[in-house]
Amino acid sequence: MSVELRPTFSLETERAPDDVIASLHAAFDRSEGSEAPGLDARWAGPHLLLGHVKVARRAWSPWLHIDVHEADENDRGSRISARFSPHPNLWTCYALTYLALGSLAIFAACFAGAQMFLGHSQWAWWIVLASLLIALGMWVAAIIGQRAAHDQMIDLRTRLEEAVGRPST
Repeated sequence: MSVELRPTFSLETERAPDDVIASLHAAFDRSEGSEAPGLDARWAGPHLLLGHVKVARRAWSPWLHIDVHEADENDRGSRISARFSPHPNLWTCYALTYLALGSLAIFAACFAGAQMFLGHSQWAWWIVLASLLIALGMWVAAIIGQRAAHDQMIDLRTRLEEAVGRPST
């Protein structure tokens, strides 16, 4: 298993981006004929945020961010970029906590340096160490969360591949 905080994959198709987006709308939009029961789809232009409905959602449940682009200049068709992440609220909390820990560690290291130059007890290094240990614990928690969400990640990827007309691999 890879050690990415936000696993990413891409798909190539010979269909035009507008056709792919239309297929995604048909497969994931909420309607009586929707082929995706149990999924929550949110659109922002050509960007799709796909997750499981609240009933099936857990703290570790993944969301799949999907973007459809034109293929490279030499190729015709579309490139679908997809990235797994935790719920947007959880991801924001996670990222801001890392920012706060990093800031705290930098300021504590500066303070410890000042303590060292002044010949005082350098207790601020303990704050740096604690920040690093908490960040490491968060990273381990993210890996554990990915393993707990593995089945849901496979489900989201399979449904995406089926919606764009590619068989699951």
